[in-house]
Amino acid sequence: ERSFLIDQKYILSLQGGIYNGNGIEDRVYGANDPNKDKDFVARAVCSFGMVDVGLSGYWGKQFNPSDSAIPRQMPSETDKTRYGADGQLFYELPRLGGGVLKAEAVIGEEPKNPSRGFLTADTTRDVMGFDVMWAQNLREKFQFISRLDYYDPNRDIDDDQITTYGVGLVYFWDGNSKVKLVYEVPKAGANSRSGVVTVDGAKKDENDNILTLEWVYVF
Repeated sequence: ERSFLIDQKYILSLQGGIYNGNGIEDRVYGANDPNKDKDFVARAVCSFGMVDVGLSGYWGKQFNPSDSAIPRQMPSETDKTRYGADGQLFYELPRLGGGVLKAEAVIGEEPKNPSRGFLTADTTRDVMGFDVMWAQNLREKFQFISRLDYYDPNRDIDDDQITTYGVGLVYFWDGNSKVKLVYEVPKAGANSRSGVVTVDGAKKDENDNILTLEWVYVF
């Protein structure tokens, strides 16, 4: 990471990385590297006092083994790219304390869904997602948090998105520990590959809300 001072007011930070493999969530190879290709990640952030604005990118290759459902299909590689923009606003409220509002949007090209048969015309899919997070301190011991996540795994398929709403409260027990209570409401589109149940022949959003109580201790 490198940072540069611009006109005594603005700070430009550059970050980058080079990585091996298909990623830790690859269902076939796991953490092993099936090819010699490298993935590149880069991000540039400019700070304007209370506001940060950033751009990011991810460029890589995904190795696809031959598919047993289509014996004539040979192993191949597909593009794996993502482009993102993000922003952060930091502020201070009288009597309550500091707060932050963060947002990020990402578009990209991802390999085929691992659960689908490999077809030459269906090697990649266009994806899109965004998230918005707001955190507000409530004096010294408490903090209110909220988050909105949206993910569309295939922009060519209608109503397959997953949207998750979440709110929570954080209690800072001491300098080393905190307690978090978070309630999340996932909403899945009728054509989503998860979070959908069929009732009387009709697809409906699954009742899968999540309440989490977590104690975090740092040592």
